[in-house]
Amino acid sequence: MMPLPGTTRRVRRDDARMPRDPATGIMVGAAPRSIGPEDARRAVLFVHGFGGCGNNFHTLPDLVAAAGWRVRVMLLPGHGRSPLDFERTPAEAMIQAVVQEIQALRNAHDIVVTVGHSMGGALATIAAGQTPLDGLILGAPYFGITRQWYYVLPPERWIAALSPFIRWVYADPGRQPVKRREISREIVSYRWRSSRAGVTAMDIAARAAAPETLRAITCPVLLLHAIGDRIASPDAARCVFGSIPSRWKRAVWLENSDHVIFWDYDREKVAEEILSFLDRIETSRHTPAPVPPETAAIRRISAEEARPLRHAILRQGKPFASTVWTGDDEESTAHFGAFDHDVLVGVASIYAARPPGETDNGFFQVRGMAVLPEWRGKRIGEALMRACLDHVRQQGVHCVWCNARAHARGFYERMGFKATTDMFEIEGIGPHYQMRRYVSSSDAPDVSDLPDPSDAAG
Repeated sequence: MMPLPGTTRRVRRDDARMPRDPATGIMVGAAPRSIGPEDARRAVLFVHGFGGCGNNFHTLPDLVAAAGWRVRVMLLPGHGRSPLDFERTPAEAMIQAVVQEIQALRNAHDIVVTVGHSMGGALATIAAGQTPLDGLILGAPYFGITRQWYYVLPPERWIAALSPFIRWVYADPGRQPVKRREISREIVSYRWRSSRAGVTAMDIAARAAAPETLRAITCPVLLLHAIGDRIASPDAARCVFGSIPSRWKRAVWLENSDHVIFWDYDREKVAEEILSFLDRIETSRHTPAPVPPETAAIRRISAEEARPLRHAILRQGKPFASTVWTGDDEESTAHFGAFDHDVLVGVASIYAARPPGETDNGFFQVRGMAVLPEWRGKRIGEALMRACLDHVRQQGVHCVWCNARAHARGFYERMGFKATTDMFEIEGIGPHYQMRRYVSSSDAPDVSDLPDPSDAAG
């Protein structure tokens, strides 16, 4: 169903019919609120999304307050009164409002966590790079718009191109982005969306996803996103999540929700994950930080578990579908993950596959070796490679090969591989060598003096 354009006159007329608090002029259900014990040492800030309000979090703020946290549900500038206000609100005003709310909580509480939904997730991400946080929870964060095949062009380009000509678009309250259609009208948001405000939201999303923003985020991060989110792109969220350098982060993918995950079918799972995350933050503040191990634990994982790290390091900026490779689910394939406690810090995969031009069997290919930046130099690549070699020895395979990125050639040579081709280019990825190693010998040569490659086998 196509969006319905409208005029400012109609926007004013519909806006005047919205039920409001006569004392404040704020729409019913949109008022900011503070709940939970005032003297709590821990606090949570809820930041709503584009055209929405605190009502979009449903009962989650009350559940968090009941768990002993001080809760602040803010109302962003330009929201809760009129879409005409939102149209005039610059991105910087919303960013600064979030930062100020965090700082106010920081002055009164020892632990501060922010929960951001949709555009609020992007705002919270920017704020996390500007002011200290003890935790960042991203609920269906908006870092890009979900693409549909019929858009032809990226939706951001359509919005930018049409905003000078189509000022207002109607958002039917009976068709909110939830699978639980029966509750759609209970979700409070503006019925008219300004295309100019849409351009502002696009600017916020771009700033949130910028490498310089993400590099500054080191606090624990929880991502909750619906696989079928029609509004906020799951691929963009995966890319941002993978680029955040925090060593403690968790992604939860929801199968039975759309964009407003706090109201949808997975709402109980969302609440459970968030309460568990908050409890872990509280507990960790009373426990001495563990000394990072020199290397990580290696264990078998699924292809699905490996893909977010593949995307963040090997396919950054490309569609998430580019991390789904032929042979991922074959019985002969093995995927290995390097873990710091329960955090995945490195991956590698090995497949039964012949090099180009070979007709014999007995070859396995190493692919997808990737290690998070903060874990490089700790011999994670060596440990992952040894796991791959051990796997093929059990299969009676005589040769392992890979397309090694040019900058990682030294690593592979130290692991006993030899280049069998001149350097060649893989389009869109970069220069490579084909390299092989015969596995009849036992262990590879020592590589203790060689830093791990960041993205060795693409």
